[in-house]
Amino acid sequence: MLDVWQLISWISSRGRLAAGCSAARASKLQLVRQAGVGDVVILGHLASDASVGEESFQLSTDHCAEIDEATSDACHPERESPMPPLRDEEEWARALMESVLGVPVKQHDDGSLGGMHDLAIQYPDRPAAAVEVTAAADRASVELWHLVNGASERWIVPTLRGGWFVALEPWARAARLKAELPATLASLEAEGVTWPRWNRRRRPTGQSEFDQLQRLGVTHASQGRTDFPGSIYLTIEQPQERTGGIVDPTGAAVPTWVAEFLAEPQQADVLAKMRRSGASECHVFVILPGFSTAPFGVLDALWRDMDEASMSSPHLPSEVTHVWLASTWEVGTGLRWSPDGCWQRFNRRPTRPGADAASA
Repeated sequence: MLDVWQLISWISSRGRLAAGCSAARASKLQLVRQAGVGDVVILGHLASDASVGEESFQLSTDHCAEIDEATSDACHPERESPMPPLRDEEEWARALMESVLGVPVKQHDDGSLGGMHDLAIQYPDRPAAAVEVTAAADRASVELWHLVNGASERWIVPTLRGGWFVALEPWARAARLKAELPATLASLEAEGVTWPRWNRRRRPTGQSEFDQLQRLGVTHASQGRTDFPGSIYLTIEQPQERTGGIVDPTGAAVPTWVAEFLAEPQQADVLAKMRRSGASECHVFVILPGFSTAPFGVLDALWRDMDEASMSSPHLPSEVTHVWLASTWEVGTGLRWSPDGCWQRFNRRPTRPGADAASA
């Protein structure tokens, strides 16, 4: 029978993991997170090496204590690989949660294992809580926006009079727009057309400029006065239900949407990480960027000063106990829900990822 320390030494000696303390630490994670006291550990499954075969042993309390002592992060700290930095939005969420809760919120995902949750709330009087950060983002719109507006310089075409404001479908191709849109706008300027009057249901036919605008994914275009000759300003068209409409002043859209969002197939990985964490308290922090998939009623609840106490509790997946919502707009507050059935607002300072959050 192979004991715990022999297992750690065996893995380390064969270079299957990083050298020194990193190897021992990763081995510890494999054992302690994937097997608890009383579990039978199949060494061949953990090490994936035929030379070990199917030898097994049962973890005891002493085994786990031995792992903790033998693989302390304090041994050979100079050999420990640096933890990969958090993304801007993860750091923003971490700083916000730490400010609101008044306890340390630390990075948990160090890259040593797949499927680790992003953050851990380190309470002084109870076990740590798991946190995963996600975003309700219209990714096609976000990607297109960065492609067409990512440069710090204004888009100037010297051959145009400029002042063009152009709205795009999310599926528009940035490279084709950059190559073909200026010539189409120049043709409209030559004809004296400053506001092409058409939409997707009714538009003039037989005019090549309109046909070309449609092929490029343009939904609206207009020309106005400008201090920057040759300028073209691009934005992304969004469904009407995301940009305005009649809203319930009680914020009823929020709990309904939260339940629907977390049940989407795209959030399956988030739920898997929460389940895998083994934590009794699991938080999901949802960021709503400028191009969000959330309906307008949800954003309105974040922007407006309404009584959150009247909002009902969301029907959450069993893997999630707490939910946080925050938009990247400069206005408004955040909302968080906990199992006591209460929604609470929180101050969103720092205000957005990539700016204040980078120095938090």
